[in-house]
Amino acid sequence: MKSTKQLLMISLIAVALSACQGSEEPGSSAQQSPSTEQAPAGNPPEQVAAVTVRSLAKNFAVDTVNTQDGVGQVQDGVLTGTGKAGYLMFGPYVPLAAGTYKVQINGKVEDIPPGQAVTLDVASGEGTVVHGQAAVTEVGEIPSFDVTLAEDVTNVEVRIAVPEGAKVTVRSYELSPKS
Repeated sequence: MKSTKQLLMISLIAVALSACQGSEEPGSSAQQSPSTEQAPAGNPPEQVAAVTVRSLAKNFAVDTVNTQDGVGQVQDGVLTGTGKAGYLMFGPYVPLAAGTYKVQINGKVEDIPPGQAVTLDVASGEGTVVHGQAAVTEVGEIPSFDVTLAEDVTNVEVRIAVPEGAKVTVRSYELSPKS
């Protein structure tokens, strides 16, 4: 378990990286919706930025979060779904080095309609390239999952898609290199 000082340092680094990318403004709500279109064949690979991070952490008590209009809201450091279907969270669109990462989302599924799933994934290329995903079909803590990036990528985002009627809460998330 990380100390408060380590979590604060990680959060400050993540905020600084977000500011460098210009993708998140403090106090902003959803500025763009994640794309679901597939990239046309033959497009060149993404260009990798000069600074590529090797871990990523966001804590909603101090960091902003992108949420699709009407799908979620942050109050007292907790992102809470409204019950509307869509992307509860997406972003932060930062470069991430190649490797295998553990994705740990500090949150829980409090209710989910029968036969439905909350989908967690790590994507890039404006949502067109999914590097790893997991589906949660039961009430409880959100489980961790692993994701492997075959090469350095830009604009990495962690996304949570929720079905209509699901109740999900999230406080933070972290992508950390697997040893």
